[in-house]
Amino acid sequence: MINLLKVERERMGISSIELAKLVNCSEQTISDIENFKLIPSHKLMIRISNILKISPEKIFNLTI
Repeated sequence: MINLLKVERERMGISSIELAKLVNCSEQTISDIENFKLIPSHKLMIRISNILKISPEKIFNLTI
């Protein structure tokens, strides 16, 4: 599984703390997603993708 969350977050100049606040979750949740310890819920994937302005399919390497 490829997870581009950290790459895209850093590209936008957003810290993990800032992203967590923007999507209403903990910084630990963002860290766990970035480190493949947690698969985010569909709702969280959508909120993250909206903030980063990139599709969830690209961020989380999803195939539909």
